[in-house]
Amino acid sequence: MHRGVLSRLGGNGRNERDQVREQRLETISGLADRFLYDFGRMSAGHEADLDSYLAPDVADAIRDSVAPLMNSGRLVRPDFGPYGEMRVEGDLLDADRPIDAWIEFDDRSRREAEDGHLGPPAGRRVRLWLRISLVRNTITSLRCTFPGDSSSRP
Repeated sequence: MHRGVLSRLGGNGRNERDQVREQRLETISGLADRFLYDFGRMSAGHEADLDSYLAPDVADAIRDSVAPLMNSGRLVRPDFGPYGEMRVEGDLLDADRPIDAWIEFDDRSRREAEDGHLGPPAGRRVRLWLRISLVRNTITSLRCTFPGDSSSRP
């Protein structure tokens, strides 16, 4: 009888849905972590395999935005802080619909001068918006803003 009550209350189905949600949250978190890691690597002058998890136009835009920094020889020592905040919106049970993720963190990265000395930390808040396709496990759109910075651009 106990098993019948759980079944009628959606006990087994609820566990399966919870597992799907958790797996998809892990996928979303993994994509966000990978993007931040690769962006940091590129800022420091290293290559990154963006094509494996970013839509082609997004990967090209990221490469284009980092290219002037990489070509200048003045690199960045990335430091995105010990933790950030992530908010996820969307139906995690419907893989056909995109998911939006907002990530906020304190950027304490430092630019390296030509003589090798480090400049002061950036000291700014960064907000990333990611649109994620769970079908393709890719970031299909992104936008970066700097709350409180009048020169902030999407």
